[in-house]
Order: sequence, then C-alpha cells, then structure tokens
Amino acid sequence: MIFRNPRLAFNPKTFANLFLCCLLFLKINLSAQPIITANDKVIPYSGAVRPGYNPGYYPGWNDQSLANLAAGNPAAGVAGAGAKTVRQGLYFELLRTWGFGVRLPEVAHFQSLGMGELTGLILGGADGGSQPYPPSDVRDPMEYCPGRQSHLFANLYKPIWDNGANGTPYDDQNYFAAYVYETVKTYKDHVRFWEIWNEPGFDLTGDTGWRPKNDPAGNWWNTNPDPCDYRLQAPVFHYVRMLRIAWEIIKTLDPDSYVCLSSPGYQSFLDAILRNTDNPTNGAFSNLYPNQGGAYFDCVAYHSYPHFDGSTVLDANPPGVFMRNSDRCADGIVDKRNYFQQALSQRGYDGITFPKKEFIVTEINLPRKSFTSPAYFGSALAQRNFVIKSLVNAKKERIHQLHWFTLAEQKTETAANYEFNLMGLYKNLDNVPPAGVQLNEEGIALKTASDLLFETTFDSLQTSKLNPPAGVRAEVFLRPDAQHVFVLWAKTLTDLSENASKNYSLPASVILKNGLKYEWDWSQTGSTAATTGQNLALSGTPIFIVGKLTSGAAQPDFSNFDLKISPNPVAERSQITFNFSENADAEFSIFDATGRLQEVVFSGYLTSGEQSFFVETENWPPGVYFLQAKTSGKTAVAKMIK
Repeated sequence: MIFRNPRLAFNPKTFANLFLCCLLFLKINLSAQPIITANDKVIPYSGAVRPGYNPGYYPGWNDQSLANLAAGNPAAGVAGAGAKTVRQGLYFELLRTWGFGVRLPEVAHFQSLGMGELTGLILGGADGGSQPYPPSDVRDPMEYCPGRQSHLFANLYKPIWDNGANGTPYDDQNYFAAYVYETVKTYKDHVRFWEIWNEPGFDLTGDTGWRPKNDPAGNWWNTNPDPCDYRLQAPVFHYVRMLRIAWEIIKTLDPDSYVCLSSPGYQSFLDAILRNTDNPTNGAFSNLYPNQGGAYFDCVAYHSYPHFDGSTVLDANPPGVFMRNSDRCADGIVDKRNYFQQALSQRGYDGITFPKKEFIVTEINLPRKSFTSPAYFGSALAQRNFVIKSLVNAKKERIHQLHWFTLAEQKTETAANYEFNLMGLYKNLDNVPPAGVQLNEEGIALKTASDLLFETTFDSLQTSKLNPPAGVRAEVFLRPDAQHVFVLWAKTLTDLSENASKNYSLPASVILKNGLKYEWDWSQTGSTAATTGQNLALSGTPIFIVGKLTSGAAQPDFSNFDLKISPNPVAERSQITFNFSENADAEFSIFDATGRLQEVVFSGYLTSGEQSFFVETENWPPGVYFLQAKTSGKTAVAKMIK
C-alpha cells in the first residue's frame, strides 16, 4: 500500500538536516537501525514554553476560523485566547481519504497566526474520539482479548524499510510505517512534537493500573497489561513496536523533532514500556529486538485533569484529605511530571545512566462547574486562576507545552451534564455566529498570561531576591527587551476555596523603574496602573508587574571586574562566574562573531561578591561568541568558543 502525494516536494529545514537525513537513511538501509536511540542522546528543547489547545468540532465553524479564536487574528478583528501552538490531529483515515496534504492549508494558517512548534497526534482512525482505531482493511484482525479485535494496525512486524521497492523507502505492507512516513514527510516543517496514539494505557477496568507492585489483586508492575484490560486491546510489545517504527522514521526525516510517548496514565504502564522490547514473543531481548521501549521516545506527553486525577488528594493521615483549589491544581502538573520521572529514573532515565526525557502536556483543564461527585470540583474562578498559575509553573519547570482541553465547551451550560462538557476557553460555539462568541474567564486570563509571558525566561536569581513571606507566591521572568515580568499572588490554602489575601512589598534591594501593574483581564480591558511594587494587596488571582529593575547604586569599576567562563571552549552548558566589588545594575548579553545579539541571559540588580549563572550552549553552531557585561555605560567583553 503506497501513500504518496505527488503534489508534495521534499523540503528539508536546513542543509545540515538534509545531510544528516541522508546519513540516517543510508544507515537504516544497511542495518535496520538508526544511528542513535534515546538511550544515547536527547537534545534538550530550547524553544519557548507554548500554551496551546485541542481544537474540537463545532458545527458552523472551520479550522481556520477556530484558529483565529484560539490565537487571535487582528486582520479578522479577533483578539483570541493567546494560544501559541495547537495539538493537531493527523489521523490516518482522514489523511488517506483526502490526501496527506489535506491539512497543509490549516497548519500554514496556524503558522501565520504565530502558532508554531505544533504537536502532531498520530492516531489510526478518522478522528480522535469515536474511532481511534484503524479502518478494517488495515486493522490487525487478531483477538488478543477473546471477542475483541485489536485496535492497532496490521503488519506491524513487517520490515520498516525495504530499500526502495515499489518506489518508497518503507515496506508498503507495514501500514503504520507507511502512514507515519507520509505524514511526517508532509508536516515536518510545522510539527516539533509527534505524539504516538492517545492514552494507550487507558485502564478499561478502572481498578488495575493504579495498583502498586505485588498487589495480589493484580497490577501492571509484576505482569504485563492484559490486552482485555486497556485501550489497545493488544500486547504492550505492539505499542513498543509502534514507538520503534515512529522513532526510526521520524528521526530519519526530521532528527530535530521529538517522539512522544502519549499519556501513559500510570507509572505501571510506563514501566511496562520501559521493561519490554518490541519482540512479539514476551518482549524479550534478541538481535532483532535489541532495545526496550525507552530507547524509542525522547518526550513524554501527559494529561492533567487535577479535579479527578489525584492531584488534589493530599498524602495525609487519615487518607483522603482534599485540597481542591487552583494552587494545588497548578502544582499538580509538576507533581505529575515528577510522578512519571520517578518511574523513568528507576529504569535509568535520570540523566546519568541514560538521558532524561522532555515533557509536554497535551490535555489540561478544570471544569467550570461540578456535576457528578462531591470529590470533583469546578468554578469559573478556579479555572481562571489555574490557567495563569499552571502556565507559570510550566515556564519555571520547563514543561514545554500546555494544550487546553478544549477550545470551546462541548455543550451549553443548560445542556451540560458532565464535567468535561464545561471545559473550554470559549463557551459552546455550535452554530454560534462570530459576533456571538464569548470567552470564558479562563480564556481571558490565558490571553493575558500568554501575551505577557511568552518568550520570557525564568529568572531564578531575581526570584530568589524577592523572599516572599509564607502565603505569597512570587516569580520573576526576563523578557528579551531586558525588562522583567513579576507574577505575584496570595496562595490559596483552603479546600474548595479561592479566597486568599496578603499584603506584600518588593524588598528594598529590588527597585522597580517605570513599573506597570496588569490584572488578569488586561487582555480585555487594556488597563494598567503605575506601581513601585510597594503595598501590593494580593488575592488568589495573580497580578503581573512589568518594569526595569534598578538599584541606584554606584557602578563598579571594570578594572576590578573578574569574569570566568567554564568550560571554555564551551560544551553543552557553561557556567559564567563574576565578581562585582560593589552593588550594581547589570546586563549580560551574548553576541555572535557578526555582532548579532543572540540572547540576554541576565538583566537586573546584583549585589557585590562572587555570583554565577548557567548558559545552555549545546545547540549553538560552532564559532566564536562574545559575552558582554554592561553597567551604566561601562562594558566588559569576554570571548566564548564553541
């Protein structure tokens, strides 16, 4: 089966990528193995943290007009909800029926609106919901669970590559390989993260995946998941096989992108992937199956629904103590990342034995209203606060994308009967004219937070100087223009309550120049207020302050300036150590050999004495760079070599 689109031409991102692709392709044809696996190297992601969305289907709307609502389109008079990327379903049956290039106009429109680094969802059916499995002519006919057909492609164990037979580099009878190859070839210039399937470890029993090791009731730690018990309806080795196929093809066509294990749900399912190869005979090692599943993905995509996923249930005695508020929910996305990292580390993916994985969140939200259980909760206020706080946590912790579920609510409030019906940046859009659309408070808050924080970097040094009292959260981010963005709020510390209040002032050592305060709804009101950062009345809803940090202190004489770069020549990461004799306002920037600014790595107030920070240099092209330290018109420069 050949999936070719004669309209599409190969267009590599760079000559270097083309050269590497050729090497990879040659290697695969010779040995059926890519040059490296994720056991050898994972390239740290250096792009901006991007809020995104899950599109959904709404009668009367097409994907371009929905994208306008998500990102904003001034030409169309749409302010948008601040999305900077999208989780784009690239479903097999859709692409096969309408041609693999059918989604190119949509992804080009996304790009025109500033939504880049897309997440592409690889899934077998025509959509992501009612039929996630492949159509009958390419679906595995086996019933690994008696009476239930596998949900995966047939012929997964046909060769991936066939040295160009039938005019394609892949074996045409390996339907999944053909699907992945044609999809990646078509969309690689738009997609950075490739998510393989959707919730493969979804526990149909509801009572197995969560169980600990050695649980006599059955668990997935001591034995592999029974095909009857989870979504794939097939042995777990078959999912490892899909990861391997995806890895070899994606890393051949676009080695800079990431292969993402889709939401594993439970540590035990993740461990099953990590302990098994793709060998159909019990996942055992052999010459044909030399690696366990962790070798074939460099990214974990997970889902965060803290109203029911355990994030708001505290470990306490007695058990079952709840903390259902936006702070606990936002911290839950980090806790869940750490939950999966714990399972990864136990199998050596700790940055020492093997490289660590990257993380994104492909579904996240709270409901606007609670319906089905007292343990669940939801409110417009909790949604609004959660959006901002979770984006702050993602940026601080380098969780690279947060895709909100969904763009708009599934039903109107009067028709809704389930929490997932009322999750959306907009109210329901079914047959609503453009003039009638209505942003929810969380959509307004996301637009504000996204516009103020996008392309900022977390400033740990300035954050450490804020020294907030108990009950206050204060984080600082550095903008490319060397201004700082403060995000501050009073922590919500009570179950089922967003009420919190604290007074806070910036410390005397942090002097704000031309500070402006932004409320959560600034994206709608456009209103700001001048502030020095003193006597701030904080609530559970974050505020933003933007301004330049200054000390007013005397500037140091650079003749006594001590600057060290180690190592130099730089490697994957270099430490910049400096010593000021006096307190100072300072800015550290890096320029290439042509004098072009590469990045501002620090800008703000520094106290006297020795201090240091790190610069990630792994992705720098080889060459000469210059680190410039600047204070009040005085400048010092040091050379850096890569």
